[in-house]
Amino acid sequence: MRADKDIISNLPGPASSANRLPLLVDIFMNLSQIFVLVVAIITAVLSVLANVEPLIVILRTAVAILAVGIPIYVLNFLLGRYFVKATLEEMIEKLPEKDIDKPAGTTSEEPVGELEKEA
Repeated sequence: MRADKDIISNLPGPASSANRLPLLVDIFMNLSQIFVLVVAIITAVLSVLANVEPLIVILRTAVAILAVGIPIYVLNFLLGRYFVKATLEEMIEKLPEKDIDKPAGTTSEEPVGELEKEA
């Protein structure tokens, strides 16, 4: 029990600035959202200027959003996963090994599982 409390007390709280996204991830996510929005607007405006039927305008815009949004989503996912792994490794390195008293019957993998839930 004491080890669980020590691990949880070493983790940053919900109001901590350590829980915010890294600057690179935040910028990349915002820029990707803006880029998808700009592509959708340009596609819709050019379709309207070409005197296309409204249903075709909607379909073209939807296809443009999907064609640009899916690869950007994958890049955001991979970048976020990288930063979660890096943060988890950093948190594991910061844990004081000498202060953790493991109760009988526990393994060394349990603190890592707790950290993965928090990350």
